[in-house]
Amino acid sequence: MLLTQLAVYNDTMLSRGSSSSPQYRRSRLTPRGLAIRFALAGLAVVAIAAGIIYIATRPHKAKNTEQHTETKTGPREQLTATKTLDRAKKYFKGTEAVKSSLSTPVKAEGFRFYSIATDPSKTKSAAATLPKAEAKRNVTALEHMLEYDQFTRYVVQDGDKDGPYLADFTRSNGDVTCQISNTPLDPNDPKNKETRFVEFKCLDAADYKDLAKQQAPLYNAYSPAASSSYNVGIVGTMTVRESKLAGYRLAEIPLGGVQPESHLFNSQGTALFYQSSDGRWVFFQIRQNDMLSCDVYKAQLRNAKKVDLRQIYEGDKCRDLSKGEVVTVEMPKYR
Repeated sequence: MLLTQLAVYNDTMLSRGSSSSPQYRRSRLTPRGLAIRFALAGLAVVAIAAGIIYIATRPHKAKNTEQHTETKTGPREQLTATKTLDRAKKYFKGTEAVKSSLSTPVKAEGFRFYSIATDPSKTKSAAATLPKAEAKRNVTALEHMLEYDQFTRYVVQDGDKDGPYLADFTRSNGDVTCQISNTPLDPNDPKNKETRFVEFKCLDAADYKDLAKQQAPLYNAYSPAASSSYNVGIVGTMTVRESKLAGYRLAEIPLGGVQPESHLFNSQGTALFYQSSDGRWVFFQIRQNDMLSCDVYKAQLRNAKKVDLRQIYEGDKCRDLSKGEVVTVEMPKYR
């Protein structure tokens, strides 16, 4: 604006200077006129300099990276199974006891196998018997809550044709694992066709780690005999009993293979182990049915002279394939 005014003023003065009137010629040369022209030129220079400084030093608007940063740094807050259940109670008013354990296979930090918890006393849970439509609304509300708390859902059973619905929920930091199930109350009873049983269960990472510590000795004994082509999953805690042979103990635990991408567990049966006085567990067999063939017990231990498996498992039931009947494992008679 100042430059425009200055240009107009200069043109006016020049046009006036070209006039034949002596009056105009004298005003162009007066000291006052020269002073005004220099003042306007100075103001123009100051304005231009101020504009250049402003452009060079003005702050630039930063890009909004808050959401991107949050995604990279993981969940907003640390959760526990108790805190998650308390939040769930705002959307799910279940007051009944659950009928099943949390079946999600979880690889605890520092372990190479998956653990499946079976102890309901460790699980934070709630359940309710509801009409089918209300059950669906409750499940949807619970899933929205878990999604807000940054859980990732894995659908194990999709509930097709009014069948059972089962979904696992985990977080990137592994602090809590949850599971929702929505099953027919009794699919064989026409009266209960429209009634569902909804369960909500959560377990802390610390509980999975404690369980894995208990399972680890048996996994270490089993893994050399296992194929490396699948992920081992171990269910619950081992059942231990004393052998009739002094100094030996017997243990068994269900195990199988895990498909991590689908959270599916494929049972292979119950693994049998024995332990001598040195405290080391030794893998024996996988029992897929109610009992083993009697033939598998007919083996002498490499590290124990005149001791075989029939002595260790004396009194257990086995199937005699040659006779087609169930018999008792008997200790061989040595002279």
